[in-house]
Amino acid sequence: MKPIDINIVYTEIIEKLKASNNTHIITELEKSSAVAVTGSEALMNQASFLMSLRQSNPSAFNLIEAQIGNYLKYCRQNGLVIR
Repeated sequence: MKPIDINIVYTEIIEKLKASNNTHIITELEKSSAVAVTGSEALMNQASFLMSLRQSNPSAFNLIEAQIGNYLKYCRQNGLVIR
């Protein structure tokens, strides 16, 4: 399996959200990792936030669904379980 570059995935998420005028979601995504102590915790918090968009903002979720899938794959490849 080809390793996923999380920086590319994150950049794609940000670009799509900016292009669709969803900057408030970018702010919330950044806040979700601000309280993290470790990099792993930040990844898990952001992944959980991205997954919560399915319920809280379905249109934004649909816009970045492929990137969210890649984000979750990256987490799994690195031993992180997202709930």
